[in-house]
Amino acid sequence: MRATDAGRLLFIAARLASPLEGTVAVCGFSVQRFYEDWARIRFLCWGIGGLVSGVFALALYGVLARMYRPLGQVTATAQAIAAGNLQARAPAARADEVGEVGRAMNEMAGQVQAKLEELRAAANEKQQLLDNLSHEMRTPLTAIGGWAETIQRAELDRDELLEATDTILFESRRVLALSQQLLNFSILRHEPLEIGPVALAPLFARVWRAVQPKARQRGVAWAANAPGGCVQGDAVLLESLLVNLADNGIKACEPGGRVSLSAQCGPEGTTLTVTDTGRGMSAEALACIGRPFYRADRARSRAEGGAGLGLALCFEIARRHGARLSFESDPARAPGPA
Repeated sequence: MRATDAGRLLFIAARLASPLEGTVAVCGFSVQRFYEDWARIRFLCWGIGGLVSGVFALALYGVLARMYRPLGQVTATAQAIAAGNLQARAPAARADEVGEVGRAMNEMAGQVQAKLEELRAAANEKQQLLDNLSHEMRTPLTAIGGWAETIQRAELDRDELLEATDTILFESRRVLALSQQLLNFSILRHEPLEIGPVALAPLFARVWRAVQPKARQRGVAWAANAPGGCVQGDAVLLESLLVNLADNGIKACEPGGRVSLSAQCGPEGTTLTVTDTGRGMSAEALACIGRPFYRADRARSRAEGGAGLGLALCFEIARRHGARLSFESDPARAPGPA
């Protein structure tokens, strides 16, 4: 194959046979058209190949981008959660593995957020409890310290000295009762219950013996309707629950009032009811009842030595028994039989 001015030529040489021995015949053929056709075909193949490869590359990029876009969103969600944004959520509508990962991540973020909110609420509750405790402790301790300083520095007659010692004794008993209630509240949240059958009639009798002195002192009548059955629970805590409720009912009653204790046994359980003919509570007070240190009438509660923990203990006792404690009140009603 030789390139000439006339184009590419193909030369073929052959040695001739007898009688022309020693003679070589050389023939030349033009193959320029073949090379031109081949160049066009090669250019066309390269062009079509490049175009097809580009189309396939774009299509593959689109498919991969569509496949990996949810993974990028999941990764961005994970980074946002790690940065503290627990509101971030991954796409979870897909029915493939990416969707499963997104749903699992969303569930994890929801649980973490719920736990953090629970911890935040518990921390706020503890802080509020400490603030209220500090406030409740400051009042009796101030009174005790003030009267003790008065006794130490001033010359008091017998009546003034008796008033001082009575105040110191009353306020010290308030501090002791407050510390005991806090201890009971803490123990109740962590100690296991001794669940067993508790006979209702003896239970109601023990409650009456506990509240009888205050009821007679205030002139409040007592009525109890105890069926012969039993209720499942911790006998000591159930007695404490009913004594607290009955004691609050007696405090709310004026002389001539009435407090009743009854029980109704049904297929879904036993309902214990404490009713009084006292002054009642407003809807706002009922919404706050059960909060530690909350008192609807602070002046009356403090004068009677209350710290606002009794009903909080009642709610905790009911919760530990898997029961529900509810209150109803009509402040506008006239005192009458329960």
